[in-house]
Amino acid sequence: MADYTDLPDTAVGIGGIPSGTTVTALRDNPIAIAEGAVGAPRIASAAIDVPITFYGAGSNTVDFTFFSNLSLGDYALLRYDFVAEETEGDTSDTNIEVRMSNNGGSTWSSFVNISALVNRNEASSGSGYIDMRTGTVRGLWSGISNIFSVDATILSGGGNALEIRADVGIGATISAAVIIQPVIGTAT
Repeated sequence: MADYTDLPDTAVGIGGIPSGTTVTALRDNPIAIAEGAVGAPRIASAAIDVPITFYGAGSNTVDFTFFSNLSLGDYALLRYDFVAEETEGDTSDTNIEVRMSNNGGSTWSSFVNISALVNRNEASSGSGYIDMRTGTVRGLWSGISNIFSVDATILSGGGNALEIRADVGIGATISAAVIIQPVIGTAT
């Protein structure tokens, strides 16, 4: 991490010859500001390009897709959050699943579970991160009496598009919502 050096106006005056310390500070200060170094001015939130948030929701007795061919190749790391409830059904699993493409959706990986509801009237919520560079997903979700984790590879080598769906179990009805938001500062 670069150190921030406060420069007085006299160090950069018109017609003056800057010292080595001043030149080093002019080189290091922008980096120190971006890294949030001690003593450095903070970047105002209005100056940060906040990425768009994607929201999908549904309720059905058959499989349904929250996002299909969601193009996110400009972002390296995505945060996801979801809530889901299975209100009917038998003992077959109802899952929230994600898959990835590295060619804009022409072909897809297999689906990976990021949540499973296995009991009637079970609710689940969770969150995690999808790394578009490596194709991995890591997250946590809770069920009726347990906390579960996912740490899996969706597509080795990463990708540029996602699909997230609800895989509804036999005889089940699921209501769910998913939010995807690129993590600020992780553009590729």
